[in-house]
Amino acid sequence: MREITQLCYTKDVALHQTAIAIRRTIALSIIGMIVFTVVLTSFDSIKRWWQQLHPSPEPPPTTGFGKLPALHLPTLTIKGNPAYSLETATGELPSLPDRAKVIAVKEITPSLLGEQRANDLAKSLGFAGESNLSGDKRSLIFRDTGDKRTLTINLTTQFFSLSTDLDHIERTVPKGSALNSAGAVQKAQGFLKRNGLQKGGYDIGTQTTQIHQVTNGIVEDAPSVSEGQFTRVDFFRTLTNASTGSFSILPANPKIGLVQVWVTSGLDPDINNILAASYIVWELDKEKAETYPLRSVASAWEEVKEGKGIAEVLVEGSSPLDTYVPLNVVAVSVREVRLAYFDDSSYQEYLQPIYVFSGSATTAGGKEADFTAYRPAISTEWIQE
Repeated sequence: MREITQLCYTKDVALHQTAIAIRRTIALSIIGMIVFTVVLTSFDSIKRWWQQLHPSPEPPPTTGFGKLPALHLPTLTIKGNPAYSLETATGELPSLPDRAKVIAVKEITPSLLGEQRANDLAKSLGFAGESNLSGDKRSLIFRDTGDKRTLTINLTTQFFSLSTDLDHIERTVPKGSALNSAGAVQKAQGFLKRNGLQKGGYDIGTQTTQIHQVTNGIVEDAPSVSEGQFTRVDFFRTLTNASTGSFSILPANPKIGLVQVWVTSGLDPDINNILAASYIVWELDKEKAETYPLRSVASAWEEVKEGKGIAEVLVEGSSPLDTYVPLNVVAVSVREVRLAYFDDSSYQEYLQPIYVFSGSATTAGGKEADFTAYRPAISTEWIQE
């Protein structure tokens, strides 16, 4: 009996010791896992910290297109010798990338169907009469004498310009016919979509609107929708899916889109409610893109201070549709500097980045004006002379 008791005691002790050993092993395993996780996390953090301090050098820009043609940027003239000041949020020029994508632009070649396509478009825009060939033999001109409308279509590109005689608008379109911003954009988009013209990025771009009236044959900004005869809709696009971030694509005048539609209401037939339209869309070949080094934004700022690259000086109360008359400017304050791309109305082989300087100007008469200037961003060594 004593032997059995002793045996049971021995087994109990052994089981107790085994349980202790198992608990100790589990505890050590948990501690080991915690230590391993901490060490691994610390290692990753140290590695990231090291990489931040010693980043791998970026590969050099590809520059696969070789030297690029110089951009034909606008340069409005001003009078006087204005003082230029930088009034950004930091009071300094921003830190911008040292390189940017350059995108190939698709060239449009002549087609034997050019004349037929132009006639089809004219028919869809309400022109049923015969056309005349332009003096340079590149465009067909259609006229609707009853409604005082003129349509000019380029036979190669199919870009077009539609206009209605301003005196006719003044006489026949009642005040209050203008649409509000949302309604005007919807009508203009519908016009483009019905005619297969929403392409090149304009289907997902942005729009601006302005209500107008015609007084003594001159287009003026209207004070309200109730006073307006029509609404101008300007379409703009951005560069996406070809570079990190999103960049504006700006025409020569930052307020006048290469795609523009004037819309009104109440006219019959409905197509006559499209009083005017201009359509220039150069499509991008995003499969053909190369990176190029950028010059310093400081060098571009020095050129702006020399009066170069002025794209807009618009006095408050005037319209970007007005013919520009050089202003006597005494001061220019630049409040924003950014990277964008330049969209030429004429064919350019590549879509290239530009620096955009925007702010305000003060005239000698004390009037305030919007101010915008463009300067090339690509390093000069990669621009053809």
